[in-house]
Amino acid sequence: MDNRGRQAPGNKTPAEQIQEKMKESNKVPVKLNIYKKVFGTEYNLAFYHPKKDQCSISNNYKKDKTNINIQNEYTQHI
Repeated sequence: MDNRGRQAPGNKTPAEQIQEKMKESNKVPVKLNIYKKVFGTEYNLAFYHPKKDQCSISNNYKKDKTNINIQNEYTQHI
């Protein structure tokens, strides 16, 4: 399960992944509404989906603008 927008293996939602693991371990998976309540209200977690594909060079630059190597790479990229 990933809350940073990384694609789930096999394009499955986090809920589907959990249900699959529960079935594999012979446990009864919880209902989807319970899953949403726990993760959405009690833990206040949301799963981020980027609006568009994001460039790794630009993302690295946004994370660390002080690194000279990243600055040079970004300047050449733009």
